[in-house]
Amino acid sequence: MVKLLHLAKQSGCERQLGRFIAASITQRQLPAIRECEERFLVIEPKAPSLTIKQHSLSSYASMIPGGLHG
Repeated sequence: MVKLLHLAKQSGCERQLGRFIAASITQRQLPAIRECEERFLVIEPKAPSLTIKQHSLSSYASMIPGGLHG
């Protein structure tokens, strides 16, 4: 029961989850917590926010012995 309450809070689908559980009880079945998680807990991956500074190509010249042309 506690897991279901936690799932309802995490998913933001309290009403839909409640209806699903009530319908299951009416049919004399109890869904597995995994089934409820798969159905109601949608975790959308979030890409990290990155700020990348582009360096100048001339900075590579210092890494090449003898310079770019020589």
